[in-house]
Amino acid sequence: MLRAFALLCCTLFFAAFGSAWGAEPVTYRCDDGSEVTATFLQSDPQAAVIAEAGRLQVLPLRRSASGARYASSDGLGATTFWVKGDEARYERPRAVARNCRVDARD
Repeated sequence: MLRAFALLCCTLFFAAFGSAWGAEPVTYRCDDGSEVTATFLQSDPQAAVIAEAGRLQVLPLRRSASGARYASSDGLGATTFWVKGDEARYERPRAVARNCRVDARD
């Protein structure tokens, strides 16, 4: 319970003050028509705040051979946001993985 509360506080803090680290949100349009917004924090450690359908999640930067992989896991499974150029792959537990591209309007 305490871990969940700490994660919630951290998520709200990054969402509110992400611009303090020079981070601007990037909107991605996914192949299923959904929209995901990512704010890439150049903090230590680096992380991405992912906003989708009213839900926020902080994903720490993980080691990757190619592109940037942000991932975290909880009791439900792993969530991954993998970015390479203007493309991203968004994977959540109990959901179909989605391929996304930076929204041209962004």
